[in-house]
Amino acid sequence: MIPSVDRKEWYDLVTGSLKPKLTSPLLKIKISIFRRKVNRGMLTTKQAITELMKDCEKNYELYRQDLHQIFRNKKEESLHHS
Repeated sequence: MIPSVDRKEWYDLVTGSLKPKLTSPLLKIKISIFRRKVNRGMLTTKQAITELMKDCEKNYELYRQDLHQIFRNKKEESLHHS
């Protein structure tokens, strides 16, 4: 299951505040692309989070280990951005 859109980790991933060690080369590339698009103003953080979540849902089996590592043992910290 993909964590809620309100989880702070999503925001941190697409802005570069969170740089976890990932095992999936594809997920590394996807996160890098979304960071670049946010930094260049091509996407809002909200759009980048939505797109990253869609990709994670589509490729959940490939990303499962990394997603568990990113979102493990954390309280449901939510972030309410418009």
